[in-house]
Amino acid sequence: MYDTSKVINITKDDVLKKTSQYEIYATYLGFKPTIGEVYISPFRKDSNPSFGLYMSRKSGNIMFKDLGTGESGDCFKFASLIENVSVKQIIKNIYKQYVSNKVTRKPITVPIKEYKDLDIVVDDIPYTAEGLAFWAGFGITENTLKLYNVKQIKKFWVNAIEYWTATKTSPMFAYFVYSKTKIYRPYYKKQKFYTNCTSIDIQGWEQLDYSRDTVYITKSTKDVMLLHELGYSAIAPNGEGHDIPDKVLSILRDKFKRIVILYDRDLPGLKASRKLWRLNKDLDFLFMPRKTEKDLSDYYRKYGKIKTLKLLSDYENKSNRI
Repeated sequence: MYDTSKVINITKDDVLKKTSQYEIYATYLGFKPTIGEVYISPFRKDSNPSFGLYMSRKSGNIMFKDLGTGESGDCFKFASLIENVSVKQIIKNIYKQYVSNKVTRKPITVPIKEYKDLDIVVDDIPYTAEGLAFWAGFGITENTLKLYNVKQIKKFWVNAIEYWTATKTSPMFAYFVYSKTKIYRPYYKKQKFYTNCTSIDIQGWEQLDYSRDTVYITKSTKDVMLLHELGYSAIAPNGEGHDIPDKVLSILRDKFKRIVILYDRDLPGLKASRKLWRLNKDLDFLFMPRKTEKDLSDYYRKYGKIKTLKLLSDYENKSNRI
């Protein structure tokens, strides 16, 4: 038979006119996988399932990811790794198989895992110099990042769909709050955060130091970690708009002599502080001085450790009410 693959440049699109991405995965895996499920890796001995397929929101392609090795890519790269040949060669091989068998592509339903809640999976990486430099600007060290289970990540998936990818100059991080995840992209003005946390997921709760007299309720994990670096205990709700559960406040009252609200000096922060204080008038509050930065982290970045410590110590012996 005349082999066209030897005389023409076969492309991925040529192959996908004969078959589908999903069928290629199913053929080389030997079973029909569900998008979003996790399986034993086909590349290595794998005691814990760490391989899966997901949808790329950007390209619409079905991609694979081996969380054990970090290997990822499309169906052609997957097949090339299985066969241990180049991607160029695997494209020819698959095309030749379907042409010789005169196979006509048929519509196929791709099974996708059903999710009741937002399932976030991250691809974490070792901290880069750029990542550590970002946190160092706020006085936060790598040891504190580890304590609060904050990781630098390359990309993440939501319900088996690939979302944002980090770059060297725009690192991305993940906060882990018990079984929940919060993604943080500090250099983006819009969509800085993506999370499945709710009002009951309190940032910093696992790391609370109960030996202190005072605990701060602030608005972010970043501020919580900075306060820890400065020698203070702190927690943060999922956001200033989230209520603090009564059970949480009850435990704090039992463990600490003083509870201080430390939200941003902006309209959302002021409104949230007033709301929280009106319901709990035994709480104190602290705002950044006027005409300075709106939150503690930015204040530290601008004025440094000594002035930030002085700011906090000046308020330690004051009773502040809204």
